[in-house]
Amino acid sequence: MSIKLYNGYRLPKMSVLEMKHFFDDFRSKLKIEAEEKFIKRLAKDYTELLDLIYLGNVKEENYKAWFKECRMFHENRSILGNIEELMIDNFGKILKTNGRNPSYDFSCQVSIIPVKSYILCQIFEDSEEFLKVWKSMKGVEEYGYWDNTDHPEEISDEIWDLRYQTWKKALNDFSPPSECGFTFEFMPSEFSLTSLVYNLRNDEEEFFKKILSQLPSYEARLERWSRDKTRSQFMKRFQEERKIEGKKFDSISESGYFDAVDYLETEEGKKETEEVKQNLVLPFLKEEITEYDLKLKFHDIMIDDNEEKK
Repeated sequence: MSIKLYNGYRLPKMSVLEMKHFFDDFRSKLKIEAEEKFIKRLAKDYTELLDLIYLGNVKEENYKAWFKECRMFHENRSILGNIEELMIDNFGKILKTNGRNPSYDFSCQVSIIPVKSYILCQIFEDSEEFLKVWKSMKGVEEYGYWDNTDHPEEISDEIWDLRYQTWKKALNDFSPPSECGFTFEFMPSEFSLTSLVYNLRNDEEEFFKKILSQLPSYEARLERWSRDKTRSQFMKRFQEERKIEGKKFDSISESGYFDAVDYLETEEGKKETEEVKQNLVLPFLKEEITEYDLKLKFHDIMIDDNEEKK
């Protein structure tokens, strides 16, 4: 069995109190990153759903289906509030199933194994932002080991073998790290994220400002939905020509998706995209999203839309 400790690091030898200060500092920095990551994802998911509502893709039954796996969904809660609850539920599922979904994973664990001259660590995270914080911490030094590919050129065979012996002894012949030392945990439960969101919402005005600062630009949204609708139109034509509409495809290529992606880059595709933009997106897409919109419930938009049609 190959050994792949890509997430191996080491810290200088330190006292228990020094270690506590180190991980207190690490936790504080992770909290800042977690808040930023949550805001960015919330802004992205909120904008996507809001746009789909204004473009007419989401009616009441679709809206409820969007949140079918959200335990705390409520029709009288704002769209933004329901998305917050869905994000918390998604995080909870990751923790319960040990699944992977970097967009909604806010957890981080570090297994800590003191040895004679230093402290070995393995970090477990699914977030590039968290890994950057870890690598930036004073004293953190890369100390991985693997035997499935060549070791780095700057490390000699003797030093690489020493790493192997060190890890083998520390991990009791490569047992799970949790059985060989102790573990630092950040966001170990669904409640942890609930608490983070609650703290963010303490200052609602500032919370809304942060979300508004992370919204995609109107131009980017316009381009995205114009291309998306053009791609869908092409795929529908593709399937109708082959009389396979409604078929369950064995692969994404059978659906015409990749043909549609290529089509978008042709002159004909660009022309159709512009027509779609002018006729199917521009008249409906909300240009400016404000703090007022962040407080809206789904039915508020439907009422406003019906009044405009009158």
